[in-house]
Amino acid sequence: MQKEFDYEQIGIDHFGMWVDDLGEASGQVLAAGAQSLGSHPPGDQAFYEAKFRSPDGIVFDLSHTGWPGANKSALGEES
Repeated sequence: MQKEFDYEQIGIDHFGMWVDDLGEASGQVLAAGAQSLGSHPPGDQAFYEAKFRSPDGIVFDLSHTGWPGANKSALGEES
């Protein structure tokens, strides 16, 4: 890999995880030292991802609804 600009990072800088309970998972990552990168909308959203930054500076998303094109059954679970 090669940087085009000085501000770019080499390696993982962003990833997402599909969770069953967004509220519970958000609480766990905050308790582990992650920083929330935005407010969470109230209620059950059809599509929403909560963004966080880990103590190491890696940005990640949590979603209870998945992402367009994602298939939870690919994880060995029935949808």
